[in-house]
Amino acid sequence: MKKKVAVIAGATALSIVMATTGMADSVIKEITAHMNYGLKMKLNGQAFNPTEADGSAIRPITYNGRTYLPVAALGEALGIGVSWDGATQTVIIGENDEKTYLTADMIWSPYYGVVYTEDTDNLAYDGNVFRNGVLMGNPRGTELRINTEKKYSKIAITFLAQNKDVVFNIYKKNDGSLLKTVTAKSGIPNFVEVDLLGAEQIEIKADAPKDSAMILGDVYFK
Repeated sequence: MKKKVAVIAGATALSIVMATTGMADSVIKEITAHMNYGLKMKLNGQAFNPTEADGSAIRPITYNGRTYLPVAALGEALGIGVSWDGATQTVIIGENDEKTYLTADMIWSPYYGVVYTEDTDNLAYDGNVFRNGVLMGNPRGTELRINTEKKYSKIAITFLAQNKDVVFNIYKKNDGSLLKTVTAKSGIPNFVEVDLLGAEQIEIKADAPKDSAMILGDVYFK
């Protein structure tokens, strides 16, 4: 499910206030609101006390008889991505209708042989070419981390085991939980979408035979 919510006067409750800077006066209205220190929150029956990165408490805001909750913190707790589109001044909750493709600065691996590439010579298969990809293999390297920054709801990957069958396990790095297991048959592209469940970082580990080669192709987020 995807939902877009326009940024309104209560933008401070969205924890994305920096994006409203410089907006035209016609869409900004000054209000008097109150930080509600007495309001308690529960999420799925448990106390919900969201905090900023520095550990300070995030409080609800009360304005005109309504309570405004911090959508970024709430989205994280519910495992729903929350991001900001500055061009359209829109907070995006859940799945985005536009693709954000993986870039080199979003990945890390303990193996130097695991690399991001857009070189078509390395991304060709069976007459087709991926637009981007991560090269992996044994002994090239079988582990990869991708920074998702809690901004996306899903990641899409086409797994291609080029010469031998490979099993990929995808983990939520935050708590080590298994998000998905993918079995890629040799020479057959396997497209999957994985729910990120609020992950800040995911880890992909390949159970790969010796001398195997694989591509994680056309990787993008929604």
